Parts: sequence; C-alpha cells; structure tokens
Amino acid sequence: MKTKTVAKILSLACFSLAVAAAPAAAQTRSDLAIYLFASGLDGTVGAGGRDADVNMSFSDVLDDLQFGAMAAYSRSNGRWAFMADAVIANLGVTEKGEQGVLRADVDVDLTILEADLGWEVNESFRLFGGARYVDLTNKVELRAGDQTFRSKGGESWVDPVVGFRWSTPPGRRWSFWLRGDVGGFGVGSDLSWNAVAAAAYSFNDRISLGLGYRILDIDYEHGNGDDRFLYDTKMFGVVTGVVFSW
Repeated sequence: MKTKTVAKILSLACFSLAVAAAPAAAQTRSDLAIYLFASGLDGTVGAGGRDADVNMSFSDVLDDLQFGAMAAYSRSNGRWAFMADAVIANLGVTEKGEQGVLRADVDVDLTILEADLGWEVNESFRLFGGARYVDLTNKVELRAGDQTFRSKGGESWVDPVVGFRWSTPPGRRWSFWLRGDVGGFGVGSDLSWNAVAAAAYSFNDRISLGLGYRILDIDYEHGNGDDRFLYDTKMFGVVTGVVFSW
C-alpha cells in the first residue's frame, strides 16, 4: 500500500534563503529573516515497512499545513559569520489511498535546525561548515472497509554540512548570490546536497526582499522490515523571504 505520509511535510522543509539574501559586510551585521520554501517533492519515502513514490506540487503541501514557522538568523563580524536556520511545522492530511485503502489520516510533526560557521575568503566568496538536525514524527491511520490500521514512527538525525556562498559586492540596491553545500556522508543521511540561486532587493538599510530557486536532495534510510524508515527525495521550488537588518 502506498501513502504520502512523510512526503507531505518534508517538502516544507527548510533552508535559510533570507540569511544569504543579505550580502556580506566588513563590519558587524545581523540579519533576521522570515521566509518560505515553496517546494514540490519527487522521490520515495517509507515508514513501517511501506514505501511510497511521491510527485507533488507546492499547492498540495500548502493545502494540508496546520502550522508552519520558518526563520533564519545571521551575524557577521569581519571575515567570520554565524548562521542559524529553523523550520517547525505540523501537518494534518486526509488521503484517499490505493490498493483497497479507502482513507488515510496522517499527522506529522517536523523540526529542522541548522547552524553554520563561515569564513569570508573575500567580499564575495564565503566558505562554511556546520550541522543540520532533522526530527520527524508521524502518526498514520489507514481504513480499508471495516478494518483500521494505526502506526506511529519517528526518526531524527544530524548531517555534517560543508559548502560555499558567492554574492555580488555589498552596497548595491540589487544583489545576486549562489549557494551550494553537501552533507551527510553516512553520518546522518547517506548523502544530502543543496543548491540555491537568488536575487535580493534592498528597500533601505533595514529591509530587503529575496527571491530565488532551491533544490534540496536527501537520501536517508534506517532500519529493516517493519522498522525500516526511508526518505530519498528531491525538494525543489521557489524561495522567498523578508530580511530585517541592523
């Protein structure tokens, strides 16, 4: 039986668009961002011994969201920078199932936390390393005829992450940037990689708006049989956010 349990919520997952949307500066600077990753999802997910192939748009995910909060913070001081990102979301889903399952009720809680330390090679290029923590819990109720099947499963893991960010020089109304990173390496997930391309417009020294495109690919598998948990998917879509700077 196929179900879209994990896929629905993880496509909200997250990354810190707005932190990177503010260009690097030579002096101390802080940025607080509120953002949205308008993501679709393609791949395979599994829990409790069942796998599901998923291919869904952002509108599918947004329809089932009960609660979602996404924010990012960055503080730079000369060549050094600290970056943090948080995504907290809850999803309630009712799906018409396949293979004789008439109804699937799903509740999923997701937390993603990331922290990175960066070093400015020059005013446009930054190298960074850090960790991304993922915690996922889902409850599933399947109904087929007069039978009801209930299950609950959860996984959490930490991925080491290394990457780079390139941006146009600071002090301009428009800025452009690229970010790429790779992580996991079998420590948490088997492998994960992330790529972002974006543009940002500064209304003044305090407020900016960013818009871009992001791809996040994660391959995670743990356990066997009924205890097996699988998440091997690619999230992709528009990223947008508002940045408050001081």
